[in-house]
Amino acid sequence: MRKAVASANSYVPEFSKAMVELTVGQTTKAPVKSQFGWHIIRLTDKRKRELPPLAEVQEAIGKQLRENILSRAQNDLLNKAKIEYGPDLNRQAASKSRPRVGFSFC
Repeated sequence: MRKAVASANSYVPEFSKAMVELTVGQTTKAPVKSQFGWHIIRLTDKRKRELPPLAEVQEAIGKQLRENILSRAQNDLLNKAKIEYGPDLNRQAASKSRPRVGFSFC
């Protein structure tokens, strides 16, 4: 028997629905079928989830936001780029090695 500690929304819908209907100490009346098979679920504990203070996560959130903005900007530039192969490179050779390319934006 496997014991897991996780929020209900981290499970497949069938399992999650059955789990949230239980009270502590209660077991499902009938097995629950999901894409992973059949389950008998017993709720042994409920814990209140607390978020960490903003001061503890503010730097990490800022870093993640900056990385997301940079990644989007890079993807936008690449999508707008017109790649021109130099005269000493052909497309076949370029696919085998890293080509020297020039960029121009439309």
